[in-house]
Amino acid sequence: MQDPRERANLKARQSERYDQMVAAWEAWSATKLPLIPDSFAEGYTAAQLADHIGMLTQGCPASVSAVSSPGFAPRSAIRPRMTPDLRNRLMFAFICFVWGTTWLAMKIGIATVPP
Repeated sequence: MQDPRERANLKARQSERYDQMVAAWEAWSATKLPLIPDSFAEGYTAAQLADHIGMLTQGCPASVSAVSSPGFAPRSAIRPRMTPDLRNRLMFAFICFVWGTTWLAMKIGIATVPP
């Protein structure tokens, strides 16, 4: 086994079942409307998005242009990424603000509202 993460891939061990599943999917897919080649919804491609850990998608060079449509700028060009330290400080400040205002509201409420 070359890749230990592929231990659950039963395609080679249960080829008959895999072929049945492929045939069932192809039958289901044949019932769907065909894709129109001229239709295009503006969206991102894998080359334009970073993966979940903040690195570029594998196989895409860092110099890949954003998109062919004019006026589009990737999010990283519009706003620089926030460092973890800055994000943690902002989150701490936000929590302090929320808890502080809650404490202040309770203090004012206890002093002004009769029991």
